[in-house]
Amino acid sequence: MPKSMLPLFAALLLLGMPGGTGATESPRQKPATEQDARPAGPRILRHRDRIGLTDEQANAISALHDNLRTELEPNRKRMRELRQELREVLSKGYDDREVRRIAEEQGRLLAERVILRSRTKMKVRDILSEQQRIQLKALARQKARQKRMHDHEG
Repeated sequence: MPKSMLPLFAALLLLGMPGGTGATESPRQKPATEQDARPAGPRILRHRDRIGLTDEQANAISALHDNLRTELEPNRKRMRELRQELREVLSKGYDDREVRRIAEEQGRLLAERVILRSRTKMKVRDILSEQQRIQLKALARQKARQKRMHDHEG
């Protein structure tokens, strides 16, 4: 795929249109109502007892998660605005310049999300002991194995 197409492809993926099929939702993506029903907070806290997190560690991880959410909120808001802009542009026909502008901004915002989440992940990692990191990796491998098995069933 030419590099010039990457921003457009990123925009299509962000809109839930894999491969540009026009689908409104990715088949792997849960509807918003199901996503909203998930417990809030960092996933690592779901494994608190399994990896032996102390109250101090759990509180520090929660604080990092809260800070990340606060930092990401303007990004999320702008992404929603850009998705709406793209819908409006596409409803009027196709304007390559406008689609490209929107896609490039979405790409920048996505990159910023990845950077912020990665920084937070490393800060969380630093809070954990070596043994807790090992246990967490084992849980992740177990979950990945279960997912592969589930994906092959259907």
